[in-house]
Amino acid sequence: MTANPQRPRHARERDDAFRILIVSTGDICRSPLAVQLFLARLPAAFAHHDTTAIEVSSAGTVAIDGHTMEPAAASEATRLGVVDAPEHRARRLQSEHIESADLVIAMTREHRAAVVKAVPRARRRAFTLIELTRTLEAVAGGGAPVRPDAIGDGSLTEFFRSAIDAAEACRIRPPRKGRELDIEDPYRRKAAVYRRSADAVAQHVDRLLAAMQSLADSEPADVSGTPA
Repeated sequence: MTANPQRPRHARERDDAFRILIVSTGDICRSPLAVQLFLARLPAAFAHHDTTAIEVSSAGTVAIDGHTMEPAAASEATRLGVVDAPEHRARRLQSEHIESADLVIAMTREHRAAVVKAVPRARRRAFTLIELTRTLEAVAGGGAPVRPDAIGDGSLTEFFRSAIDAAEACRIRPPRKGRELDIEDPYRRKAAVYRRSADAVAQHVDRLLAAMQSLADSEPADVSGTPA
């Protein structure tokens, strides 16, 4: 299958980039929303740093290359303040996307498993969105044995790499049952499910960035927010 030309947002030819890949099923609901919200809110979280060094893109495990965002999901994105939802084009997840990512954020444990199956060495840098959020909240709140260095005069990419190393060292134990680490799939379901799923994505993106910001300032704080 021909690769879709979607490129990471903020992409440029640079060696100091930190590349985030967000993975869902069709790449037309959850993952593009997560990309859009992450990039929209990243500059405010790190206002004094070059956030263009953070590249974010998405892919779907069974995506059809070139599909636009599902209309109901795009409407939810607009409600949440996204201005460029119509520009999204889906792409099928390929091994090279995983290989080039510094961090893979999956919408569900199933998506994370697909990533690790395709590229086993990606295991340490692949998390579900909820898993990564909870883990970094624990690290930022002082409840974990490992903590990254404050950003100080360093680069944002160096800080992100350090934070993900800390998350891997303190990874939470996944539940044996249930889907509490998964973002619900709204595709072809009722409007209320689209709303619930979109709100969950937004909530965890916000919480994740709050935890990262706290870590960058190197001050343990209560960043737990509303329970997932």
